[in-house]
Amino acid sequence: MKRATKAALLSALVFPGAGYFIVNKTKQALTFILLTLTGLSAIIYDSVYKAQIIAQKVTSGALSLDANIIREEILKTQGVISPELISAITFAIATLWIVAIIDSYRLGKSQDKALSD
Repeated sequence: MKRATKAALLSALVFPGAGYFIVNKTKQALTFILLTLTGLSAIIYDSVYKAQIIAQKVTSGALSLDANIIREEILKTQGVISPELISAITFAIATLWIVAIIDSYRLGKSQDKALSD
């Protein structure tokens, strides 16, 4: 399998930026991985915060254990981070993922071409 294909598949299927390791671009790989992990950490932190609030309501009996009611409570409960910022972080992660796939493929393609010449 060619480097370009390996790099693109690693970035697409494993983690954003993982393909850069195949093309020997460690700094770029770590940059993409750290940016993605930072965004995911923020989303997870907000989700856990909301889950704790809802779990307290359920265990105290203030909220029934019905999926529809809990879903509504999830939408109503304020998190630490605004919903708009969560959306922006999600969009940024998706953009990072796509850029990592395309760029690692591009770099792999140029290395494949250099090796074949």
